[in-house]
Amino acid sequence: MLRRAAGVLAITKVDRMILVIGSKIGIPFADTFGVEVVDLQKIMEMAAPHPELFSSFEALFREVSPRATPEDILAAHIFGHATLPFPTPDNLTMLTASEHLALKPRTGVELAEALRRVNAGKNEARQFEIKALEALRYIFNNDLSGWSEQQVTRGGLSRYDVIARISSDHDFWRSITAFFKSWYVVFEFKNYTKTITQKEITSTEKYLYSGAMRMVAFVVSQRGASDNALEMARGALREQGKLIVNLSVEDVCEMIRIKDDDSDPNGFLHDMLDTMLMRLDR
Repeated sequence: MLRRAAGVLAITKVDRMILVIGSKIGIPFADTFGVEVVDLQKIMEMAAPHPELFSSFEALFREVSPRATPEDILAAHIFGHATLPFPTPDNLTMLTASEHLALKPRTGVELAEALRRVNAGKNEARQFEIKALEALRYIFNNDLSGWSEQQVTRGGLSRYDVIARISSDHDFWRSITAFFKSWYVVFEFKNYTKTITQKEITSTEKYLYSGAMRMVAFVVSQRGASDNALEMARGALREQGKLIVNLSVEDVCEMIRIKDDDSDPNGFLHDMLDTMLMRLDR
């Protein structure tokens, strides 16, 4: 491909030839024959100062790139992550330009510690959203894609924090798609000093409707949900078929631990759903 581009450069005698490659190149070239090579890493660096463009590129590349196979993962351990079909979500997170540029790859333990360090309250609400989002993308890197922040609902009257598309073959997510008719998942972040109440469940429920294939939401909060909030979530499931899962910071950290132990964090969610369904009344 590079030689072909160089041939075109020689024939057309243009001033500049750029070869754009939709993957990350981990091997340096000794000679590019006068062709400027732009790989995925370079594209994302160029797009980083423009958050909307960066988000669009990220969603596009994650959608069209093949999923890493066990052989890819083994190669990554030997040769580095440049061999993977798409960069790991550790270093690509939906943030502002300055936040993205300052971000460094982190392990699960580091993500959990950073999330726990966020103080509850309005002053660190944005920080809580950032750290929780980093953690969730680490946990669900093989299950959810097309992450998009701060979506305004039709009419511009309300806003949810993050939406992601289900792109998983795992039994848990397949059941979400099949039984809840949901292709998308909403995430709400509540950095409250106390447990969330019925009010927060009610506001989240408004974002869910079957016509948009969006019937599932996760509410992530510092302290988890009150008994009344949990009952309200069960009512939404029983009466409207809307699934609202409440996750505390410790729940998220536990899923990180499970993932780091090479186990399946989706099993944690499966158990939560089982408990929720078994406690439903008529």
